[in-house]
Amino acid sequence: MAELVLDPPLALTSRLAAALRRGGARLWIGAALVAILVLVALFAPLIAPHDPVEQDLMSAQLPPAFVQGGEAAYPLGTDSLGRCVLSRLIYSARIAVVVALIANFAAWGDYCATIATATSFSPCSKPAPSGPFSEAAP
Repeated sequence: MAELVLDPPLALTSRLAAALRRGGARLWIGAALVAILVLVALFAPLIAPHDPVEQDLMSAQLPPAFVQGGEAAYPLGTDSLGRCVLSRLIYSARIAVVVALIANFAAWGDYCATIATATSFSPCSKPAPSGPFSEAAP
């Protein structure tokens, strides 16, 4: 009787796993920065110290907190209308993430349209000729 030998499955490395190993520190630092940006964008209402559109003309153009004359309540200072620069920067991360996602989806849509157009007009996709003048076997 024949014996059934079960070999352990071969360890196939995927292209993604190979790319992650090959990327090194640059890949992980970039991924960490993107992750921080996305987290700041998601939790902006909880992180921001002030309302980004609230105006306080008495606090207009305050310098950052680490400079002489700055206030700790406004770590990056205020603009000409007295709005907190740090809060506006945190809330602007939301817009940056949305714009990046729209650009990404637009690029993928363009890519898919290009591939669909290229494959629909390629010589390989034309049907075989049929009719009275085609070279059909007798």
